Amino acid sequence: MILASWTRRSDAFELPATRLASGRSGHGILPLPPLTNAVRSLHQVVITLLLVAGCGGCGANEPIPTTDAEVRELVAVPTTISNKLDLLFVLGNSLDNQISLTTAFPALLAQVSASGRPDLHIGAITPDMGTSTTSGAIGPPIDGAVGGCKDRGDDGALFRSDVTTGAKFLVDSATQTNHAGTLEGDMPLVTLVGSNGCRYPQDLAAIRAAFTNPLNAGFLRDDAALAIVILADADECSALDPNLFSSDTSQLGPLSTFRCVRFGDTCAEADLTTPGPRTNCVPSTSSTAIANPADFVPVVRAQANDPRRIAVGSIIAPSDVAIELRTPIGSDTQRPAIVHSCSGPVAADPAVRLAWFTNQFGDRGAIGSICGGDLTPAMTTMGIAARRAMGDPCIELDLDLSQCTATEEIDGVEYPLVACASPTETNCFELATDATTCPNAAHRKLVVRHSSTASAGYDLLRCRS
Repeated sequence: MILASWTRRSDAFELPATRLASGRSGHGILPLPPLTNAVRSLHQVVITLLLVAGCGGCGANEPIPTTDAEVRELVAVPTTISNKLDLLFVLGNSLDNQISLTTAFPALLAQVSASGRPDLHIGAITPDMGTSTTSGAIGPPIDGAVGGCKDRGDDGALFRSDVTTGAKFLVDSATQTNHAGTLEGDMPLVTLVGSNGCRYPQDLAAIRAAFTNPLNAGFLRDDAALAIVILADADECSALDPNLFSSDTSQLGPLSTFRCVRFGDTCAEADLTTPGPRTNCVPSTSSTAIANPADFVPVVRAQANDPRRIAVGSIIAPSDVAIELRTPIGSDTQRPAIVHSCSGPVAADPAVRLAWFTNQFGDRGAIGSICGGDLTPAMTTMGIAARRAMGDPCIELDLDLSQCTATEEIDGVEYPLVACASPTETNCFELATDATTCPNAAHRKLVVRHSSTASAGYDLLRCRS
């Protein structure tokens, strides 16, 4: 970013020939005079707080705390806020988990509706990509009425149980709906996708396919924020090599989903086949069998003209990896298997790859726990992340404004703002109490008072922890 200083010339301003680079040693940013009325007239813009969503019980999925001396960007919201939200669910094979998510959906809806009901497109896909790979190659089919895999599976196509043609997603706004009942009552039409999908979940490949599948035309809108919510009781396994699905055991070991862990993760302990806990596990960047999650991050970011308009959330188990020996049904031979990182009422495997992927979206990446059965806390967390992508006015902790700086960003250039000293001052920022708009925590929002209609851009807040 570039920080610009103002040069007064009558009622106009210009950038000086030498620009001050943020953070450069030996340079400071001087307080700037307010802009003249010829440049701006009074209006309010509210700013969203971008805080990493917490997740009780998520273990290694929790964000790393910042140091006291670190300055963090807490706020970034477009000066022109859209109430449009495209909400995409990626739902694993467990029908019980799908029902739990559907039951908890009002918690997400309440968060994104705090400032008024948004203009919603809601769709759902499965992670079933059959035995396809990221290159388009198809592996051999895997038999089974439940968990069988073939061809390209569902190929990222949106699911809606009550229609066979047309838009297979829910439209819900003040002026238009395409479903007969309430939104909460009709959510099962898209969220109960069933339990017969491929046992090798390719969540990230399915998300990529959803963006290009022609059956999904009309779901994504150029002027809407995008929120993706992944519900998974096992880690994702987007395939590079069609032999991942082969019954040949000479290279990859027994045909089982343990291949996704063995060749999709890297831990401090190199051997992932012997029993025991593993530490410092991350997605493999050198696997020739499983795709690197990093390859899918720019694919998602490309769906919006600004990455601040995208939120990604995962409802998963903690990334606590351990290996055990397990005897499969119908076999007398023990095989390596991943130990559930949570069990009862929900049994789920560690999701190293999904946690890493989600965390790449910074303060718009949210992780919730699948372990407790009741997904209300997790769906609340997902809703907060989606609200941030839309432009959230709320601040959910106590801030000392003396430790904060606010700027207006226009075309990548930042112009500092000062704290408001009086109710009539303009070109400044302040905190306001608003329990209706901000139902969580401190019930405060940050307000920027400009002296004219703001140019298209962002208002930003950075604070020292």
